[in-house]
Amino acid sequence: MKRRTGWLPPLLVLLLGPGVVDLGAQSVGAPPSPAAITDVSPSAEPGPTVVDGADQVWYLGRQLRQPVVIAVPAESEADCMRHRVTFRAAGDGQVSPASAQAAWVWGRCEAESWWRLGETVGVQHLSAAVEGEAEVVVRAVARQGARIFFGGAWTPSEDAWTELVTTGEAAPYLKERAGGSVFRPVIGVDFALWPSWRQVRVGVGASAREIDRHFYFGLSVLQGLVFGPGQEGSAVDVHMGLQLSRRDIGRTGASCAPATFCTERDLRFSGLTFMVTIDGASAFRGLAGSVLR
Repeated sequence: MKRRTGWLPPLLVLLLGPGVVDLGAQSVGAPPSPAAITDVSPSAEPGPTVVDGADQVWYLGRQLRQPVVIAVPAESEADCMRHRVTFRAAGDGQVSPASAQAAWVWGRCEAESWWRLGETVGVQHLSAAVEGEAEVVVRAVARQGARIFFGGAWTPSEDAWTELVTTGEAAPYLKERAGGSVFRPVIGVDFALWPSWRQVRVGVGASAREIDRHFYFGLSVLQGLVFGPGQEGSAVDVHMGLQLSRRDIGRTGASCAPATFCTERDLRFSGLTFMVTIDGASAFRGLAGSVLR
């Protein structure tokens, strides 16, 4: 008698679960899953790359201290000589040369150009392109240079001091000053202490009325620490620092002849101070614009 076996597949499915059906289908001829496919296509050839001169920090409108050097893909010196690199600075920046012939340097194909930054404070960009290749972008940071400023300095607690009085017909004499909260108009210069220290600007000034007596030194608080280096082009700034003053001191044992004025001068720390400054160039531009309207 012939045995019937048609009941075996349903029984196997019942015992082993439906997964056996998928396994069988895949082993027979179903395409592999995407995760199992290995990409064997050839990789794209590398494009131009930056060798040197990226991320420099210098003053706006000035040429960077190092050239921008681009490496060009080439297999030999003869292959290298067929390439030229085109440089283009964004905004009002300038490059020299704008198109450079690639050269074989120590076994590598390179081209370079000098970049003069534009007049915009902050991050600037330069693009370098090789014919038939993708371009590469180079980044640099332009900082505000030294500026003359006008403004006012407030010393909340100036120390007591003496002043030599020479007005009137009386002989010169020393007068005690109480000190305390003092505000004086100032003139001075602010500048970046070092280009790569992007958060540091220094202000140096003197009293506009007594330019040989009161001196002010401070660090930028508004532009350097609050707004950041990208705002160095702003006309207004606040500096926090210290005040040094030349104080009149009576000479011990000296005769009070008018020729000697009975005094010496001593430069000393006289208090912490805040300077509110306005960029001189911006002030003159604003004044000229108002007058010429």
